[in-house]
Amino acid sequence: MYGRVIVLQVLIWFAYYMVIHFSPHDHVDYKVVLFLVFLYLNWTVSFQLFKRGKELFILLMITTTGTFIMDILIIVIG
Repeated sequence: MYGRVIVLQVLIWFAYYMVIHFSPHDHVDYKVVLFLVFLYLNWTVSFQLFKRGKELFILLMITTTGTFIMDILIIVIG
């Protein structure tokens, strides 16, 4: 069950980075609002599959941190 939720969250974060990639001229304010929208989307879609709030929050923080680490690595390497 954890695997499906993690894969789903990673796919949602991938969609977030695709939107950010295709709109490079947006202001930082818009990117923050978009991040919050995708965070809420990630929470609600995952909660429909996995009805445990505390464990879901931990998984959400792990995938969010992992995507930010990947983003930082892409910026440093690229």
